[in-house]
Amino acid sequence: MSKFIQLINNSYNEIEKVNHLLTFLESFKTISSKNIIILNHFKNALDSLNSTLKFISLKNKLKSLKRELTFSEIKYKSSKISANRNLIKKLKQSIAKNKKELDSIKQDYFNIRNQRNEILKAINNYQGKVDELNQEKKLKFNEINEIIRTTETPPLNNKKEFLLGLDLSNDEKMKKLKQEAKSINNDIKDFKSKIADKKGKLSDIEPKFQIYEQQYTSSKNTIEKNETQINEIQAEMENLIQPKEEIEFNNSNVKEFDMIRSPEILEDEIDKIKMQLEKEKKSNQLLNKNIISCLNSIDKNLSQILSQINENEGNLTFSIEQEILSSTIKQFRRFESLLTKIEQIMNYLLREINLNLDLKIAITEESNEFFLHPIFSRNKEQNLKFDELTTPEKIFYVVVFYIALMIILNNTLILFSNLFLHQDYNKRGSLFRTLKKMIPAIKSNSKLKDFKFIFVISNLEMKKKIDNINIITFEKGL
Repeated sequence: MSKFIQLINNSYNEIEKVNHLLTFLESFKTISSKNIIILNHFKNALDSLNSTLKFISLKNKLKSLKRELTFSEIKYKSSKISANRNLIKKLKQSIAKNKKELDSIKQDYFNIRNQRNEILKAINNYQGKVDELNQEKKLKFNEINEIIRTTETPPLNNKKEFLLGLDLSNDEKMKKLKQEAKSINNDIKDFKSKIADKKGKLSDIEPKFQIYEQQYTSSKNTIEKNETQINEIQAEMENLIQPKEEIEFNNSNVKEFDMIRSPEILEDEIDKIKMQLEKEKKSNQLLNKNIISCLNSIDKNLSQILSQINENEGNLTFSIEQEILSSTIKQFRRFESLLTKIEQIMNYLLREINLNLDLKIAITEESNEFFLHPIFSRNKEQNLKFDELTTPEKIFYVVVFYIALMIILNNTLILFSNLFLHQDYNKRGSLFRTLKKMIPAIKSNSKLKDFKFIFVISNLEMKKKIDNINIITFEKGL
């Protein structure tokens, strides 16, 4: 972008001071990097110190928790035995209560359950009979259908005919089969009637049965559950009840014995403290040494950092003349304003191809040069780069950029030639389409009426005439 700034500087004095900003930025970056290195060393030393102090605090807390756990085990061992005895007493009372309830409904429950089972058994038996009779009835009707389909007398060795009798005609056979089927159907009705009667009786006793069953099952399950709990508690108490140990403590050891937390809570907290200690050791290898050596090492690092700061004090501060910086920033803002005008002119013309431009000023990673970074949008597509444009769009953009630049430089006569273009963009079709779209837009803008445009096109034939322009053709050899 330095060449671009030099070009503009011919029309806008002192605009080249924009480049001074690069010197400031590079200097600031160098000094900032040195400060960051020292700050990182200082931060590491402080982190190490913080980790060490935290480690010491955790060690002291662990010691205190272990001491509290010792007294907690004495207290809660006694409390646990007492609590377990009370719980066993309550469980035995619950068992006695539920056994009493069980005895009070046991006879009635078994009676109604047996009654219900007999009804269900009878229903299943009747239903089995109905299923068998339905099969027999089906066979009778199958034989009737067989006789109807058969017009000739069946062979003598037919088993069905033997059962029906050799001396019966087909009509007589059918009549006899129908009578038998009717008799079977009557039997089915009788059994179904009995099933309905049994189901009615079942319906009458079912609500009462459900109540008894729920009460009986609930009481029985409660008894079994309570007995299991008693066995588990008794097994636990066998481990708790051991020969008494001689442990002496007084009020100076634990001031508020009743406030001691349970062993479970303390053990959980101790485990967490141990995990934190291991974590601190992994993050700070110095903690694997003696704590005093660790603190001495940190003190040595801090002294070295302080000495480094004192020795390089002049290289760690950023100093600049305010007037020079103010002038540079003023020219940079002036340059930004010119770019905004270029962008406005270009967007006015670029809208002819549904393209919009956002012209940004960027800086290289090394902070040693500015460059222009155009971002495009097309309809719903956003953040397009120049390489993502089509060839016609690229050619239109290049031509429009040149014209906008000439306008900003206050050139009232703007001369453009395709010879100014890179060979990749010197395309006949795209170039003439650009002129065809751009020229009417220029003519319709009152702000551009004072500018005159001359387009010199060399070695490219214009196959279609462009309206509203004067065309002068120069033949070869003239």
